[in-house]
Amino acid sequence: MLTSTAFSQNIYRALEGNFEYQSMTSSAGVRFSPTKETALDPALRALARSLPRSSPGVVMMAEVPGPVGVPDLLALPGSGARLARRLNSRIPPILREIDIEIVAALNPRQGLTVETIKSRVGRSDRAVSQGLRNLSETGAVLTRGGLFYRAESLEPVGNIYALEAKVDDWRKGVRQAFRYRAWCNASALVLSRMPKNREPLISAAHRLNIGLACEDQWIVRPKICKLDRANRLRGSEHFVAALSFSPVRYPQP
Repeated sequence: MLTSTAFSQNIYRALEGNFEYQSMTSSAGVRFSPTKETALDPALRALARSLPRSSPGVVMMAEVPGPVGVPDLLALPGSGARLARRLNSRIPPILREIDIEIVAALNPRQGLTVETIKSRVGRSDRAVSQGLRNLSETGAVLTRGGLFYRAESLEPVGNIYALEAKVDDWRKGVRQAFRYRAWCNASALVLSRMPKNREPLISAAHRLNIGLACEDQWIVRPKICKLDRANRLRGSEHFVAALSFSPVRYPQP
């Protein structure tokens, strides 16, 4: 476990360039085996470094299990102070659905009563009360004058991009990239080669609002999708869960 000072120093290093963290989470505790798509690893990293707002640096992680699916690479460009503030808060990642819903309903400056929270979340009295107790114990929720507030550090850390690599079967890749839009701000499919008839693929990318690249060249650039606050927070917290417990980074050129 890192000391508080070392932890802070390492976090702020991530704001000074391109770094890749080793994901500390995996599906059912099983590490992923290399596949033929690993040949596209350099292309994925190059594309991540070309994303909007990437000039200050990009934080990347491979094969991070999210609420839906496991993207080959997650990229957070221009993470800035929000990522550092979230990690330095030392509030444990919030992954339970009810907890995400409660935190998303709260505001750091305008307090809410329990009854208002229950009406916004739409869960049972017992579930909301238990969730508030758990979140209060971790510092994620603050109580003042009988009202509940969200900790200021609990906000989405930035725009998260999911990149999916595919050598063959672009249709499967399109489906996977589209699924990541449920919790990532943008997603893209990266192919090693384009099909002979590329029109159906390009049309699907535009229709589903996903990016498309061949090797390290963008054909359709990914666009930021509108997510509600709960889904933005859900993706952000899964990113933090994989990142915040790892002291290992791999600098990218």
